[in-house]
Amino acid sequence: MNRTTLAVSALLLAAIAPERLPAAAASVKVIGAKLEADPKVYEGACPTTIKFHGSIETDGPSPVTYTFQRSDPSVDTMVKSLTFAAAPFHLNIPDGTWTLGAPGMIYAGWMAIKIDSPNAGFLSNKAEFRIKCTGGHPSDKKPDLVVTAFSFKGPIQGRGTCQPHTAVYNFSVTVKNQGTAPSPSSASLGNKALVQAMAQDKAGWGNGVSLNALAPGASQTVAIPVYYLMDEPTFMTCKAPHPFMAIADPLGLVDELNEANNKKGPLNMGAPANCPKCK
Repeated sequence: MNRTTLAVSALLLAAIAPERLPAAAASVKVIGAKLEADPKVYEGACPTTIKFHGSIETDGPSPVTYTFQRSDPSVDTMVKSLTFAAAPFHLNIPDGTWTLGAPGMIYAGWMAIKIDSPNAGFLSNKAEFRIKCTGGHPSDKKPDLVVTAFSFKGPIQGRGTCQPHTAVYNFSVTVKNQGTAPSPSSASLGNKALVQAMAQDKAGWGNGVSLNALAPGASQTVAIPVYYLMDEPTFMTCKAPHPFMAIADPLGLVDELNEANNKKGPLNMGAPANCPKCK
């Protein structure tokens, strides 16, 4: 190849090279995006704000635009942008936030980074979180009764008899007020039972007892005897085991922060001691 041909080739390459640059830039893409909720689990007064820390990584220099995608129906209309100019092409993004919650609310959700450009539709992991709202404005404060311990303590009589009007099981139940206001006493509610131990396989077989008023954070442990089943004695032995549940506020008399967390169990109980064997 002569010098004239080499010179012409060099001019052609110089002319073509600038036209290839945009194509090379267009091939840059987001190759990674990560997001983390802070805190991942929250329990306390609401509304509260969850923060989201994240980062984006590209495989070259490029501007990047993105929005946040959430587990609720809300749509993020504020497009955010970053410019990746130099290696290692990994940048932290400004924190995202989500303010939510109301007294008594329990919610599990997530937020993710959604890339709009250069490679639209690329998604990060889902930064999952859970909240449990136990309070809010002082006027919204309520009690919240939960069963924290439930166990079998044996027959209440030392004789171990199994006959009418005697207790065949004796349970110990601890109830805690994990709410933000005192719970009422049984006496203030007409001496109604505020905790029960109740069989789940025989309607009405169980017993309930009173509770004192409980300040927020306070607990009370009570004994609950369950008596000989008068209307169907053979059920006690022939249909064992019997699943028993401990239930706080069984009649729904207390206005609570959470009405769905009042049970514990079951305890599967064998036939009561010293009862006639099933034939």
